[in-house]
Amino acid sequence: MNKQPQQILVGESGPNVFIRLIGRGYFQNSAGLRQYLEEQILRKKSKIDLDLSECTGMDSTFLGTLAGIAMKLQQAGEGLLTIRNLSPLTRRQLTLLGVDRLKCVHLLELPPAPVPEVTPMQEEQTPADDLGKKTAEIMLDAHENLMKISPSNEAEFKDLTEVLRDRLKRFEQGET
Repeated sequence: MNKQPQQILVGESGPNVFIRLIGRGYFQNSAGLRQYLEEQILRKKSKIDLDLSECTGMDSTFLGTLAGIAMKLQQAGEGLLTIRNLSPLTRRQLTLLGVDRLKCVHLLELPPAPVPEVTPMQEEQTPADDLGKKTAEIMLDAHENLMKISPSNEAEFKDLTEVLRDRLKRFEQGET
C-alpha cells in the first residue's frame, strides 16, 4: 500500500505566516501546528494563510485545532486565518463543524499570493511516556473548541470530551 506523506510546510514574511498542508490534517500533526502557530501569534504574526491544495482531508482534532487558532487570532484583535484551495471534501468538513463561521476565518478559492520559501515545520519531540497524555490534551482542547462554535458540535462531541477528561484524570493519578 502506498501511503501518502504527511507534511506541514511553513514560511513567514512580515506579519504573515504561510502554511501548506500536504496529506491529511489529523490528531498526530495537530499538536505541532498548534504550538507553531501559538508561537507566531505571540510574535505578533496576525495573518495566517493556509493552503489546502495538497490536503486529502482533516479529522475533527485538526479542525478543532484550527478553530482554536482562529479564536486566539480573534482575541488578539486584528488576526485573519485565510484557508485556500479547498476541495469539496475539505470545504464540507470546515462548514459542517462551523469553523468557517468564525469571524476571522475566510475561505478562498484563489491561489495563494506569492509566498516566501517554505520549509518543513519542526516539531518539539514529546517523550514516549508523555505521548498518550499529550495526545489526550490536544484532542480535548480541539473538541472543546469545536463545541464552543456550534451547538450541534456540543451534541456530537460531548461523550468524546467526557472520555478524554476521564483519561486525563487517570494520567494525573498515575493510572495510565
